[in-house]
Amino acid sequence: GYREWHEYQVRRQRAATPTEASAAAQKGREGESSTAGRRASKLSYKDKREYEALPERIDNLESRIAELTELTGEPSFYQNDPDTIEKTLARLAASQQELEAAMERWMELEEQVS
Repeated sequence: GYREWHEYQVRRQRAATPTEASAAAQKGREGESSTAGRRASKLSYKDKREYEALPERIDNLESRIAELTELTGEPSFYQNDPDTIEKTLARLAASQQELEAAMERWMELEEQVS
């Protein structure tokens, strides 16, 4: 019974051609590598939501920067009181830093997706 079945299994494994065994092993490795690749490129739920929201955030920041740049470019802007000027320039600088950070984050997430 069992001994005959075991001997049959051993003969069967020996009879398998090396190309079949290597093809099966290669197919298994391909499946593992593609799964690992998908896992590496797949974003977490939080990152995916952030990635989807970043283009709109970047557009809003670019619009805000354009408005503030236009405002500070007017000669009458510098006739305002110094506090208003300082606050507006600080908002412009902060918006530019936010835009830079958002662009960098978008590139990081884009790299993970690709």
